[in-house]
Amino acid sequence: MVKNSERVWALVVYTGAQTKLLLNLGKYQFKFSQNDIRYNQINLFMLCLMLFVAGMLTLGNNSFNKGYYDVYGYIFEGDEDVKSQLTGLSFLSFYLILNMFLPLDLVVAIELAKLFYTPFIEADAFMKEPDYSTGSIIGCSAQSITLHEELGEIDYVFSDKTGTIT
Repeated sequence: MVKNSERVWALVVYTGAQTKLLLNLGKYQFKFSQNDIRYNQINLFMLCLMLFVAGMLTLGNNSFNKGYYDVYGYIFEGDEDVKSQLTGLSFLSFYLILNMFLPLDLVVAIELAKLFYTPFIEADAFMKEPDYSTGSIIGCSAQSITLHEELGEIDYVFSDKTGTIT
């Protein structure tokens, strides 16, 4: 009860999915640079190629196991049921051997290079100007780690009479 009142009138309205919380839910999209998209496409292609080659090598190994199990039985451990297990193990073995197809260290090295070069952009003396009203120096501030890639994609710089760069 609310103090100093005898009764309270209330109206409950159900808005369903039209609430601000539900309307704004899940609308954020992650932004990727063109180079990140290209790296992801290359990695996906190399993963498919690696799985295809591992599958072909597994089929070749399976035909070898079937053809030579009776002749060279001492090579294979266990009994006749081992052939199906050898196929699965050979696929995993080929997958591990061909895992070097994926250039995952390239992506890590590029991200580390971005982190390394960002302070150099911010500390560049040509990117600073004095602020005469406060007596301080205003420098460049990298708001995005993909600033290097974005600066590399600039072809033309336009400026209007006020100095706004587009």
